[in-house]
Amino acid sequence: MAQDKLMSVEIVTPRKIIYSGKAVSVSVPGSKSPFQALSNHAAIMSSIDLGIVKIADDSNKTLLFATGTGFVEIINNKVSLLVETATEASSIDMTQAEADHDEAYKNFKAADKVHAAELSKILAESDNMLKAAKKFQTIS
Repeated sequence: MAQDKLMSVEIVTPRKIIYSGKAVSVSVPGSKSPFQALSNHAAIMSSIDLGIVKIADDSNKTLLFATGTGFVEIINNKVSLLVETATEASSIDMTQAEADHDEAYKNFKAADKVHAAELSKILAESDNMLKAAKKFQTIS
């Protein structure tokens, strides 16, 4: 693959760098609309929503990450994602993800109004992890 067609990509959480590598394309869940970045993309900064980040890396492999909210900056063929959370879909245990989702749903349904908003966020994150794991299973 020609080096001039690649971008540098980093996914960073408050705790650590989750991914660092070269990519042909990166798809992100932009807050206004999902979008894809390719080589020589115009400079942009955008907020991103809870969702799935898809990276087509330099070895023609597709990587999926379940990410929390955050920001993406694209400038000079460098894509930097700063997100609350990020988990590579290939590392998600489907059985555990389903159990966590069921537990989150049960807690949400039983919650009083004071705790419902917090539990709604946990349920959404759990749902996102499950979606990423299922999507990964379909591409691998």
